[in-house]
Amino acid sequence: MGKHVKIESSERVASVFVLTPLSGLPKQLQSQQWRKALMSWLFQTCIRLQTSLDRRFLRFGMTVQEAGVLIRCVEARRVTPGQLAIGLGRDKGMITRFINRLEVSRLIGRHTNPHDRRLSVIRPTTKGKQLAWEPAKRIRTYPKRTLRRNDGK
Repeated sequence: MGKHVKIESSERVASVFVLTPLSGLPKQLQSQQWRKALMSWLFQTCIRLQTSLDRRFLRFGMTVQEAGVLIRCVEARRVTPGQLAIGLGRDKGMITRFINRLEVSRLIGRHTNPHDRRLSVIRPTTKGKQLAWEPAKRIRTYPKRTLRRNDGK
């Protein structure tokens, strides 16, 4: 038994199926302000997941989001910051910060268009190509390992 709930904010709409009874969720989710509490719980869970992922990528000298940018660059061979932003669901400013950090680490190179200096193409370096495969394996297997751990298997 459960409830289908639609949660709206100014930018997004989420549809969630909440099981009743709500065992395992904080008690405040059972009160009148359960939508606000649910959103807070979801955001906190996302932050914990992001922190957990970032810790796993410290050994590569990058965050999981930077690893995502590097992997996209390797897979595409050449990509624009705008294409990265769309593909990764991030704004261009954030993608630019990731590109800057990866460029300093010499994992990617930024090449400007000789006809229009506003346009740039991002390409992985040899070092970036070699380093990208281990984080890619980790990203692909992380959900399986995490779910298995939470199921007690």
